[in-house]
Amino acid sequence: MNDLIAITGVVVVFLPIVALLGRGATRTERLALWLSALAHFLAGLAMVFLTNEVLGGGDMNGYHKFGAAVAGLARQDFWAVWPHLVSLLTLSGEPSPFRGAIEGSTTGAMQAFASLLMLALNDSLWAAVVLIAGGACVSKWLIYRVCSEELPAQRGLPLLLPTLFVPSLVFWSSGMLKEPLALVGFGWLLFGAYRLTVQRRWWGLPLAGLGALLVLALKPYWLPPFAVAAALWQGSRFVARSKRDLLGSAGAMVFTSAFAVALVFGTGLLFPEYELDSLEEQILAQQAIGTRVTGGSGYVISGVSVATAPLSLLTALYRPALFDVKSAMMGVNALETTAFALVSLWVLLRRGPLGSLRATLASPPLVFASVFTITYGVAVGLATTNYGTLSRYRLPLVPFFAVYLASLARETQRAPQRTAPRALRLAPKL
Repeated sequence: MNDLIAITGVVVVFLPIVALLGRGATRTERLALWLSALAHFLAGLAMVFLTNEVLGGGDMNGYHKFGAAVAGLARQDFWAVWPHLVSLLTLSGEPSPFRGAIEGSTTGAMQAFASLLMLALNDSLWAAVVLIAGGACVSKWLIYRVCSEELPAQRGLPLLLPTLFVPSLVFWSSGMLKEPLALVGFGWLLFGAYRLTVQRRWWGLPLAGLGALLVLALKPYWLPPFAVAAALWQGSRFVARSKRDLLGSAGAMVFTSAFAVALVFGTGLLFPEYELDSLEEQILAQQAIGTRVTGGSGYVISGVSVATAPLSLLTALYRPALFDVKSAMMGVNALETTAFALVSLWVLLRRGPLGSLRATLASPPLVFASVFTITYGVAVGLATTNYGTLSRYRLPLVPFFAVYLASLARETQRAPQRTAPRALRLAPKL
């Protein structure tokens, strides 16, 4: 009964948010948003069921157990517990009185988030996954908004399907885990940065800042690839529009470049393991662990070099393949990666490598999508040694890779409109 009440409360709060986000959108967009929200809710509930009843437990159960214990202490004396939660959230590394706390790490930050969720939702894991799933759905809607404004010729289903309905994207973003919560922040970061640099709306800065902080606390290695891709995106916009608005484009490019540099070096400063000098060492350490762990879904790419980069990218994008399947869950993932592989092959046959490259360079959003996909894909393919975790770790690149393929698969691409479509300029003014 407690779970049912908590879930009902989350849904009641979330429904007006979905309705507000859908204001001014087309009928197709509103329907897609509602269906995506439903799919995310069901995926979250399915993840709890599979984790408990099929897999016999997982990381989510550990976060739930920790969060419920700390929430119980907070109900007795919140102000005594709060400083220690802040220490975990900020990765300060200070000793924690909570049993099982992992101080100074992203896992500790996730433990703190789980504690706050359990405190707010009366220890209901089911309600927590519904809340996170809803937040992830909103984040993907914000990604869709940016893509539809940058690629207006493809607004509607060609962008709604890649951003809101890719099965692995829906499923893996709907649990009480680090990746789903980080994806919530990633959507804020992209949307806020776009509103600030492209449309000169000042409120984009705090939104992007909050998103960056959330990603930094949980998945800091997402930020450097994003920063590089964002800088090149803005650079390609500068090249394309310099004749029309030289001063404005130059200013936006300088600001974006400075923002990108700050993200890259700030991440390295706060997390020395992600500095460029030590990144190779970290990847090699992960690969060494992978060679010692046996299992039906394990793989290892040895070494970090130019030669291993293509293999790691192909692994991140297209595996597990059908020949890798050793379980039902791997089979589901393999169907999706096989679909990506077939679409990629079709695009290459239709456009050719040079034609695909020209189409990419001619479109700033496709520059961002391709650069982020490549840089993040190479890193995650090298560092991950298990197909199960790979499906979860590649989460942030999936919508952009899918949008990239969907864009190149279209017969023609009309010139971008000078102003955003009417539906995307109506309230709420995001």
